[in-house]
Amino acid sequence: MFKLRNLAAKVLSTLLVSIMVVGVMGIESPAASKTLKIMPVGDSCTAGMGDGEMGSYRTDLYRLLTDAGLSIDFVGSQRGGPSHLPDKDNEGHSGWTIPQIASNINNWLNTYDPDVVFLWIGGNDMFVSGGNPNPTGLSNLIDQIF
Repeated sequence: MFKLRNLAAKVLSTLLVSIMVVGVMGIESPAASKTLKIMPVGDSCTAGMGDGEMGSYRTDLYRLLTDAGLSIDFVGSQRGGPSHLPDKDNEGHSGWTIPQIASNINNWLNTYDPDVVFLWIGGNDMFVSGGNPNPTGLSNLIDQIF
């Protein structure tokens, strides 16, 4: 199960990095002239599944973005990840659900004013609702972030 999650995280990170790099390069040239403030938001998949020292997708994301020549700054009130992850800031909260993130997101956005938000949330909603997803809550949360 962990290998599947890890693979999914890498695929998602690569896709998101590609989209972001293309978007940034189209908006601003050269892309590295601005430091992008990125807020990773979510549950244990953001904080670090099973162990906060893992860094979850943030470790690969940081490497992929900086290897692409982008200047980035992860932002958030939480800190965690392996020693080789230079920037440990995030809003990963293990066990949290969509409503919990939604009740805090406005404060985090106002405090950190990120340029980009990476959102990975919804798995815990399946546990607390007896296996039912929360698509309306997720849609509302995305609207709230925008």
